[in-house]
Amino acid sequence: MDIQKDYSLDDFKVNQDFSQHELVKKQIIKVPVRKPDKSWFVRVHQNEKYRGTFYLLEISDAFGKELYLVASSVSAEIYAEFHQYMKAQTIYTAITKQGDVFLWPIPQPGPDGKDLEWWQTAREAAQGAIEKWSRVVANQNIGGYDCYHAEGNLADPNWPDEDFQSLLLKAFKHRIIDNMDHEALNKLRGMS
Repeated sequence: MDIQKDYSLDDFKVNQDFSQHELVKKQIIKVPVRKPDKSWFVRVHQNEKYRGTFYLLEISDAFGKELYLVASSVSAEIYAEFHQYMKAQTIYTAITKQGDVFLWPIPQPGPDGKDLEWWQTAREAAQGAIEKWSRVVANQNIGGYDCYHAEGNLADPNWPDEDFQSLLLKAFKHRIIDNMDHEALNKLRGMS
């Protein structure tokens, strides 16, 4: 049986709305905590609910450094014992052009009011990345960061549906200090 159907070209054209074809959704399992690489163009989430200031404890060894999120309930005690390792840092939710989400910690001025140029320029770069795709590059000559904005007409980022708390807990899932006997503190005490 030969049935002829009336077709038009529109029946076969590719729909440019690719979101209609999205059959899978990326699940965020790991959230790195780091500065953006100098080669990345990044954006910072515009919603203030996707950033916050927290105490972070930094431990360095031969393999690099690790940041630990310190619970408010023990922050005063930990600061009294390990103030040289602890800083208040604002954590910004950021994303690369490839859609990889990361948390960008930037130190705040210390209790003595000391505020390094590195910290100031990083905060300024993060603010600029709220509106524009930006590349942040260390400049040793000025003792701070240079920020380059993309000149092209790049699309706004596709932010994940997860809230900041979820991202923060995924980022620090094995590095939360909520008691004075935490293994990271014992390491600093020379007990492990």
